[in-house]
Amino acid sequence: SISCITYNHEKYIKETIEGFLKQETTFPIEILIHDDASTDKTAEIIREYESKYPSLIKPIYQTENQYSKRDGTIGKIQRGRAKGKYYSVCEGDDYWVDPLKLQKQIEYMESHPECGITATSSYILNNKTGKIKSLPLSNAEYIFEDFVLGNRISNLTSCTRMELIRQYVAEIKPATRNWKSGDYPMWLYLSKVSTVKCLPFRSAVYRVLEESASHSKDS
Repeated sequence: SISCITYNHEKYIKETIEGFLKQETTFPIEILIHDDASTDKTAEIIREYESKYPSLIKPIYQTENQYSKRDGTIGKIQRGRAKGKYYSVCEGDDYWVDPLKLQKQIEYMESHPECGITATSSYILNNKTGKIKSLPLSNAEYIFEDFVLGNRISNLTSCTRMELIRQYVAEIKPATRNWKSGDYPMWLYLSKVSTVKCLPFRSAVYRVLEESASHSKDS
């Protein structure tokens, strides 16, 4: 299951969806897009892709913005409708560049049942200057103590066992904790109950915008 949350990403959503569609896999995938009541043409673009790939692209078009509620509703919706054994995330302003991203990650996890999550390196795109920076490659296995010292992986490159995500949500109940970071606590949990593997290739481009969910001028 690929989860894509998007809001007012009309300039970027095509590149995001194309990155999903170019995935070459030996297993079926589903593309779960959640449009959070965009006020631009994002939903219109998603509908075009939905009409072309109705068996692949499964959108939700909100009429009321859910992110502003800050209650974990979007994550609950996306996880609740995911049918896959594995769960990968890419927001509507980022994109995947390696057509074998999912294939490589899931092949590794299928042969390493102790591994709960894989990630990769990535590129950083400065949207203002257009410059792309390559992050260092890593071929490492991380444990809980590594994550205590700091985050080791990025969400847009992750591929996680769905059963462990559901276990985390049931046991830790993150929606009730008002944490400012959604990913990092889950990585801590996953590194405690399983192994975390970073694979040595770059699979995605993280777009740095002046204003986004993870970057804001407002402190």
